[in-house]
Order: sequence, then structure tokens, then C-alpha cells
Amino acid sequence: MRRSFAALVFAFALASAACGDGEEGDSCQKEGQLQGECATGLVCARRDPSDSLVCVKQCVQSAQCGPGEECGGPTGKVLGCRKKRPIDAGQ
Repeated sequence: MRRSFAALVFAFALASAACGDGEEGDSCQKEGQLQGECATGLVCARRDPSDSLVCVKQCVQSAQCGPGEECGGPTGKVLGCRKKRPIDAGQ
């Protein structure tokens, strides 16, 4: 009985650790989600429009992002650091 209880406690602890908030670059499911999917200071977003959803750094301005990134996001959504888009040569 004690062994089965210990195994159950270990399995629960392992499952709880696996379901924690995602770190930067971890996949996520709901774009714009702040809590539950990504760690504090991160938001679920696409680094590039064709990329899958991942946890990215939340931002207000591009100065908060790394090299090659800019602060942006869909209208009405929380902003995150995304890959800079190349400037259209025709403009």
C-alpha cells in the first residue's frame, strides 16, 4: 500500500512539473494568452506570421526586444517580440 501511494505521489509531482508555464520559445495554444500557457512576462504569439505559436517576451516598445526583433502583434492583442519584417524594396 505504501509503495503504491508513493508511486502515485511521484507520478502526480512529475505530471505537475510537466504542466507548468512555458518558457520563451516553448509551444503554446492560444494567441494572446498571458496566464496558464507561458511564464510571467511572456505571451503566446507567432514570431513570424508563418510560424507556429510559441511563448515570446511581452513588450510595449521595440527597445525591449532583442536584435532582429520588433515589438508588435495583431490589433487588439497583447504585444510580443517578433522577427523584424524586411522593409519592402518597392516602398
